[in-house]
Order: sequence, then structure tokens, then C-alpha cells
Amino acid sequence: VYTDQQERSEGARFWIPSTHEWKKAGHWDPNRYGEGAPGDQGGWWEYPITSDAAPVSGEPGLGGQTNAGAFPPGQTPPFNVGSYPHVQSPWGLLDVSGGAHEWMEEFVDPDRPNSRFSSVTSIYFPSTPALHDILALFGSLGPVQTAGVRLASVIPSPSPIAVLAVGLMCVGRRRGR
Repeated sequence: VYTDQQERSEGARFWIPSTHEWKKAGHWDPNRYGEGAPGDQGGWWEYPITSDAAPVSGEPGLGGQTNAGAFPPGQTPPFNVGSYPHVQSPWGLLDVSGGAHEWMEEFVDPDRPNSRFSSVTSIYFPSTPALHDILALFGSLGPVQTAGVRLASVIPSPSPIAVLAVGLMCVGRRRGR
């Protein structure tokens, strides 16, 4: 069964994010209160669209911000990834609201690995995003239910050797003057 791995493999380059990683990617903004704000500048947004106001269901060209929830009469939810490029999480992620339910790394019951935590906002949820997009809510899905996956990866950083080499070159240039 492809759902039975309890945790990510050591050294994995890509993985299903944990609930904490998913929450941070969708709701945490390191500049929530702006540059130069006193104290800790970071903070959480209630909704994954960099806002404390619930996203509006509807087509992107007609003021919509998500394909989750009930659409106004005559509008059809778009299914293409990236249909709302103007609506992003603080980290620039698209489609955190709407889309498919997304599996998380953790199982609801680790002793019975048949249901993972999931995001609850989805194009398949007819109710309002105001109820299901909030920061504190997660659901659960088994392997036979409609679910999507958002993969996480390590942000590439320069090799310590490369940084050291550049530093030594700069020192060498200064001494040569």
C-alpha cells in the first residue's frame, strides 16, 4: 500500500509535508506586521491567501479568490492549477485555498495507518471557505478518498565550500592591493 510509510525517509529530497510545515507554508508570514515593526515582525494569517478575511468563491476574472465553496449561479469552478495567480500564501504558494484536499505526513491514528490528516479546503467541499480554510482546522482522508498531494523540499543553499572559496578570494584580492 502506498500510504503505509509512517514518516519521511532520511535524506529525502521531496516529501509530503507535516501539518506544521503545511500551516507555515500557507499561513505564516515573516513580515506580517511590516518592515521595522517593533518586536517579532512575523505572524499568522487566518486564511492561506495572506488575509484575515475569508476568500471569495468564484471565477478569478470575476473577483473570485478560490475554487472552494459554493460558486455564484452561472459560474463554473476552474480546475487548472494556478487559476488564481493573484492569490498566494505569504510564501508565494498557489492554490492553498481550494483545489483538492491535501494529504499531510501524519496519520490520524499511527497504530492504524489508513487515514492521514488533510487540509479541509477543497473544490469538492460545497460549504463556504470561511469555515474550512481557517488556520486551526484539519480533516482526515483515507487512500480511497479524493485527495491531492503538495510536495515539500529543502530550499537549496550554497555549499559551505563555495562560500569559503568566495570569502578567501575576497580576502586575497584585498591583500593584493
